[in-house]
Amino acid sequence: MQNWIDQLLSSKPNRENANTEIGSLMDRNKKYDKGFEKEISPKSLAYIGDAVYELYIRVKVFQERKGKTKKMHKASVAQVKADAQAKMLKKIEPYLNEEERKIVRRGRNTKGGRPPRKIEYMVYKCSTAFETLIGYLYLKGRTDRIIDLLERR
Repeated sequence: MQNWIDQLLSSKPNRENANTEIGSLMDRNKKYDKGFEKEISPKSLAYIGDAVYELYIRVKVFQERKGKTKKMHKASVAQVKADAQAKMLKKIEPYLNEEERKIVRRGRNTKGGRPPRKIEYMVYKCSTAFETLIGYLYLKGRTDRIIDLLERR
């Protein structure tokens, strides 16, 4: 059986079922035990969340067939940069449950790390919080929740 990335790369795009396809492909990850988030640093959760979110965006852009690779790359980068992630967090915050809000707070309040030169400090903190939430949900096996939140954009 192929892993989910191989399936993703070999599958034909289906715009109507894109969310279901992405969710089913991403759902093949290990589900961590309850309380795992206390053992994993927010930065590690953000590291995973960044990769999951970027893959989600790249697949969405690919399925929309926005032209050549360069154009698809630009469309993807515009959606995964810190400013866009901070805005996305602001849009989904009203829909978060208490557990998710705690994870966002942990991500936002994490110590260390400097933002890149051209990014404001709070934008960087909010984008890290967003990535932390996505990483947490992914490792928890809640890809359905990730897609639900990301579709609110």
